[in-house]
Amino acid sequence: MIRRRRHLPIEGFTSRPHTPQRCPASGATASAYRSVEDRRPVTVRTWTDPALVAGVSPARAQQRIDALARLSDLPGITPVRAGGLVDSRRGRHLYLVTDDNGEVLGPSVVDPAHLLRAAADIAAALHRFHAAGHLHLALCPQALTTTPSGQIHLSAHRAPGVHWIAEAALEHQAPEVGQVSGGEPRSDVYALASTVLAVLDEGADTSWTSDAALVTALERATAPSVADRPSDLGMLADELDDAARRAAWWEGREESVFSQRIMA
Repeated sequence: MIRRRRHLPIEGFTSRPHTPQRCPASGATASAYRSVEDRRPVTVRTWTDPALVAGVSPARAQQRIDALARLSDLPGITPVRAGGLVDSRRGRHLYLVTDDNGEVLGPSVVDPAHLLRAAADIAAALHRFHAAGHLHLALCPQALTTTPSGQIHLSAHRAPGVHWIAEAALEHQAPEVGQVSGGEPRSDVYALASTVLAVLDEGADTSWTSDAALVTALERATAPSVADRPSDLGMLADELDDAARRAAWWEGREESVFSQRIMA
């Protein structure tokens, strides 16, 4: 739980009483708090570690934020409203403002097919993010939130423009991340599959274990060797979507839109 603290002021956003919020970005030099923009609840994340922001290019930071914002109309992604670099008396800091989309996902209550449907949307959206030349590199269960209506979103975006890894994401980080290469698109393939596996393993419903194709797909996506994984998140999105369709949960639901809106 986040302790009540004074947060850096962000112009245009009015602080509300600090609701305790679980967020992998919180710590001594990073925080998350809830705010209001035009009467709409939002979450503001800030990063102040000098080692992270000193060498960050404002143009690169804005480029990444703009790329995140372009994903905002896609299923599975929490809309990004604003972000950038700000200089204050306390030094330079990064901030990112997203819609406030509920609470961190509770694995014990999530339906496996519902998770797979959302994960397929997330994979497809991040596939477009990769095509714009960006990596996420901080996927983890704590980055998944649920809205009041039950939708699952990828919410906790990592700091824009820097190679900052949330502590909660280290467990799901691909082996090659942090080495000379710093990661590649297949690193996010690994992290998303690892995240899905972790949530499924913690859930009460174990019906997914009988889906051999799904188990094989997740094991292949989390292979230690980069070359053994699917070449991109588009392939993983297809496999997760197929698994959701096979589940009883899919019966009677509307046709998937991710392949039409994102993968085309």
